[in-house]
Amino acid sequence: VTLQDKYAVKAYARARGVASAEVFFVGDRPAPLPFGRFPRTCYIKASHGWNWNISCEDGRFYFYGTAQFGGRGEALFVSDAVKREVSRELAQALADTWLETAYSPQEWAYSRIPRRIIVEEALEPLEGDELLDYRLYTFGGRVKAIEVDSPSFRALGAERTVFFADTAWSEISLTNEVKLANPPAKPPNLTEMIRAAERLGQGLDFVRVDLYNTTKGPMLGEMTLYPEGGVPGTPTYCPKFNRWLGAQWVLDRRYAVGAFGPRGG
Repeated sequence: VTLQDKYAVKAYARARGVASAEVFFVGDRPAPLPFGRFPRTCYIKASHGWNWNISCEDGRFYFYGTAQFGGRGEALFVSDAVKREVSRELAQALADTWLETAYSPQEWAYSRIPRRIIVEEALEPLEGDELLDYRLYTFGGRVKAIEVDSPSFRALGAERTVFFADTAWSEISLTNEVKLANPPAKPPNLTEMIRAAERLGQGLDFVRVDLYNTTKGPMLGEMTLYPEGGVPGTPTYCPKFNRWLGAQWVLDRRYAVGAFGPRGG
């Protein structure tokens, strides 16, 4: 529950020497957000869900994702590759709706996370114009594969566009995927990012650690135990790679299905 909580995980990371975005506001009930106290550029997000984010850019609000208000205000049906400007009133309605909503019953940890709205700083990329999302698949405290994602990658086409590399930044060849014409360059501080993910993953059989490479150094975005919601056929369309990645997850047989029943063990 702590790892999935986008607010509580910050303390977990800080105790392991990994920074995250500064928080300007935390609220746990539907109420008018103190917009006047926020920087003109920041992020508004929910602590207990995925893709519940609003970016505030120079005082204007933008939303990626899908939301429905059930008769209270305007419904939004937006692909996560589409950036849509919303009014302050609609941003407030989104935040209120998130506080009233339980996210993904199939992913049980979300149901136990305290519902909070947080406002945090907007991070600046170390290189380039876009803040890339480095997703480090970490098994038993060791990074085995790194995925790079960004809104611009997802906007390249209807088909999924992904980039995976090993820890030496050699691209992993994937079947059934759209290959990037200009794959992302190796980060100059890749070793530092890997070490940060491995510190966060110590003692965990699996976690995906999402880092941003910023002007302040590698900073935690989130940690997830449910990449792609655990949907079969993910995280890529390449069955061979998916099987290889799954094979890196070595489970303790004491916790296998049936281990607690009369015939378990």
